[in-house]
Amino acid sequence: MALTEFLKLVQQQLKIRCKLDDEEIKKYTQDINKFIRDKTVKETLGKAFDINCEDLEPEIFKQLWQDLQLKILPKKFNKKGTVMLILVSIFLICVKCHIGKVFL
Repeated sequence: MALTEFLKLVQQQLKIRCKLDDEEIKKYTQDINKFIRDKTVKETLGKAFDINCEDLEPEIFKQLWQDLQLKILPKKFNKKGTVMLILVSIFLICVKCHIGKVFL
């Protein structure tokens, strides 16, 4: 679920904030898929499920993106905002799961 949310948020950033059209966004698809399949990226996103996690450092994702030698993201791409939205999304997923268990 976290990876799906991450993918959606990245695509939204590219479309809305960076004002890329669908064809331009498709150029990032392969790189985004490679990025979210990376073991370190998965482990880092998984940390957001830790009850003590208060933040995921956007610089970690920036470095991982560079280490994987992926296409440079547009300057308007808001890495920190995307990371914060991931945390909120994961929080909501956890709350939804918890509420579901309470009512079962």
